[in-house]
Amino acid sequence: MVNCSFYYSDFKGTPSKGAEFIVKTLPRDWKMNMVFRYKFKFLNDDTKYSNWTPFFLYDNFTDLTEEDMTSAEKKINTAFNTIRVMNKVAFLRYPRTNNLPSDEYLANLVNSWVKFFIERKIDLFITTLIDETPGYVGLEVARALKIPTIILCGSKFSDSYILCDAYYQPIFYKKMSKKDMEESYKKAVDLTKGTSILNKDFSKVAKKMFSITAGSMPTLIGGFFSNFKAFYFEIPKQDRNIWYSTGELVRRQIKYFLRSMIANRYFSEDPDYSENYMLFPLHFIDDASITVRAPFIDQFNLIEDISRTLRQDVVLYVKPHPHWRCMDIPLDVMRKLRRLPNVKLLKYSTNTKELIKHSNSVVVINSTVGFEALVYDKPVFTFGDDYPDNVAPHIDSMEQMLDLEKMKVNQKSVKEFITKHYFHTIFQKNPYYLTLDFENEDDVRAIVSEIEKAYSFVRVKK
Repeated sequence: MVNCSFYYSDFKGTPSKGAEFIVKTLPRDWKMNMVFRYKFKFLNDDTKYSNWTPFFLYDNFTDLTEEDMTSAEKKINTAFNTIRVMNKVAFLRYPRTNNLPSDEYLANLVNSWVKFFIERKIDLFITTLIDETPGYVGLEVARALKIPTIILCGSKFSDSYILCDAYYQPIFYKKMSKKDMEESYKKAVDLTKGTSILNKDFSKVAKKMFSITAGSMPTLIGGFFSNFKAFYFEIPKQDRNIWYSTGELVRRQIKYFLRSMIANRYFSEDPDYSENYMLFPLHFIDDASITVRAPFIDQFNLIEDISRTLRQDVVLYVKPHPHWRCMDIPLDVMRKLRRLPNVKLLKYSTNTKELIKHSNSVVVINSTVGFEALVYDKPVFTFGDDYPDNVAPHIDSMEQMLDLEKMKVNQKSVKEFITKHYFHTIFQKNPYYLTLDFENEDDVRAIVSEIEKAYSFVRVKK
């Protein structure tokens, strides 16, 4: 019997086909323990969810002393002050920490998760890349208790996933023959070079979510009333510190709409492929690969720092995310970046692959563009942790930017990383991001099958 667990991350607790499929498709000798913040209404249907074996984090909350809170913080490897800002809500509210999760709330989460993992004797913690505070605290506790963990992360290819360990590093658990390696590398190269825009359908989703047009108004109005009802009448009061309020959503929506209209004045340049340039792709600021995985990095300040390290004959090309149309970039930041003499702010519609092909190098935080650049045999340097150091050297200080030529990579390791990443990718028929749920049982079945294989690998490593 394998005691596995899965955290159910949802704003107001709506039924999920994906979660139902996961429980339904588990191996017979696996028991799923579902973790929730509190008991959602849909769980009252005993005929459908009786086998979920739920655990409710908030049921274990108590009044804590300062000593209790200090003790709880020491049980994990990250300070409460750091966890407090590791989500997109904090990006809007910080530095007003009074309306972010309190130390007592975070300490109670730690204690609840510890109780869950120990009492249920959990063998495997399954989660996704999320920046929702209770889920992230659960990951921190699992790390501290050395619970084998599998994180379902987006792969470097469109419409796909890859299984990662507790530190977001891909788990390469399959044996590969020489033929597998040759075929996988060829397919990885062909797929990467043949795709003009990764997740092209997602651009339609982004446009619908963050623009104010006649076509998007029904969605926006429906979302307004749904959020208002849930935020003020359905969720517990302590949850208001970890989710967007209705007012915040409206303000953000208006800002995003206005920024996307004005951004063309700043991100307006076309590339000159005869120039000697380094490419820097921007992340969307709400992306968990930034808020969770790189909470200490401000990508806009980073651009200014990089510009100070470049040789006289090198220009920094800054490429916005193609789907978000610069709507997430504050106007004062646009103005600040535009003043940098050796930085070009490119149009968001600029072809990324052409930019990669003509660049001298690519510098990223955790962007997929780094993977594409590796496929094109371009030097890649990273400020994040998405790539092994022998594949894309990690930059620990700006002084290293002054002499990038000394940061060598092993081309054999690069090819091996690309090959294994493709071989371990789980391609999907119906991508999650189009419906915000897993709608296809076969897709989930494929994921669960790979989790079963990967568990044998991570269990042995433990």
